[in-house]
Amino acid sequence: MTKRTLTKNILSSCCLVMFLAVFAVAQFPPAGNTIGDFVWEDLNGNGIQDAGEPGIPDVTVNLYICNDSNILRTTTTDSDGKYSFFVDIADHYVEFILPVGYTFTQQNIGADDAIDSDADPITGKTHCTYGLDDYTLDAGLVQPPQQPCEQCDGGVTSLTLKYNGSVPALIEVHEKGKKGNPGTTLFIGTVAGGGDFQFDGAKKDGKMGSEISIFVDSVLNTRIHTSCSQPIGVGQISGDFEIIEGYSLNGGLLCPLGSVPPEPPAGDCDNGKPQGLTMQYTGEDCSASSHSQDPTKVVCGGDPALAATVYIIAADKKNVADLGNAKTRIWFVGAVNLNETFYIDAAAEGLSRLRSETAVFIFDNSINNNLLQSVRFHTSCSQPLNVGDQFGSLILKEFVPE
Repeated sequence: MTKRTLTKNILSSCCLVMFLAVFAVAQFPPAGNTIGDFVWEDLNGNGIQDAGEPGIPDVTVNLYICNDSNILRTTTTDSDGKYSFFVDIADHYVEFILPVGYTFTQQNIGADDAIDSDADPITGKTHCTYGLDDYTLDAGLVQPPQQPCEQCDGGVTSLTLKYNGSVPALIEVHEKGKKGNPGTTLFIGTVAGGGDFQFDGAKKDGKMGSEISIFVDSVLNTRIHTSCSQPIGVGQISGDFEIIEGYSLNGGLLCPLGSVPPEPPAGDCDNGKPQGLTMQYTGEDCSASSHSQDPTKVVCGGDPALAATVYIIAADKKNVADLGNAKTRIWFVGAVNLNETFYIDAAAEGLSRLRSETAVFIFDNSINNNLLQSVRFHTSCSQPLNVGDQFGSLILKEFVPE
């Protein structure tokens, strides 16, 4: 065989192999399936992908094999909120990682799996999909309603600060002491560069002193006035620190520095914020609620089922677990009979007005081990509050301004 013939045969064989490879790919694509596909903002919170609701970009999505806790693959949603995985495994599920400021919407609402949210509201994970293309693994996200803010009033009680340093440092926060000496230590700990930390006032009423001093690696970095005699608010930068959240004794959540809180709506708030509220217990469930406050800012859960006698605690904290906290303000505590009234009173804690939110917990006895209903509504006048308003089993009968 000549060299020319040998070369010709080799080229012919190569061409045949390439042809067969292309043919095989065309006729028999790689085994596997595609799954996806959408993360969106559920603007009305109904758990359904409605027209006009936008996709959310840059959401992390993890791929798993069923019954295996190890992440197999990771991707992020594109600018339209879309994502996909090509999988060559028979069974799989995905996990959505919540971006900051969001929670998951309701899961598996309605009969159409293509337009609902499949993410478990707690874990962010979906059900298992077995060996099929599946473009219905979606997640709806919602932004919790924002608490209304107020200007600083009565002294600062809590601050969350961001440390703008570039490396970790030992941070110390002290109240103003006497004769130049540091006062009570409110915080001490190592904070990463760019990290956040939070601390509360240590005085009997929960306030801080008139001024705090902040040290970085034992060196004074800055001082911040906390008596409300000078402007203070979210976004304020002092030294290497920025206020990202704060609360004051009478005003509640601090507004951004330089902003003006909304004017109180017309109604009983015209005469001032409430010092006291006379409420009537009716024994009804949450469906009896009737008021003008933003429904996303009012919380009601449970049903007293017309219980003849209940034990009621009204406070400034939203969680039952906080009732044992020494810093919690208790406005009322006692037994109340069906259709009887009781008085929520700021003066019970030596204050002239109620805090921005008031929570009422209704138990079946004084041991507080069986919660029948909890109600939370706004009492800062940033939301309407009028005689006749009903929140679950509670009707406002009298409004006493400060």
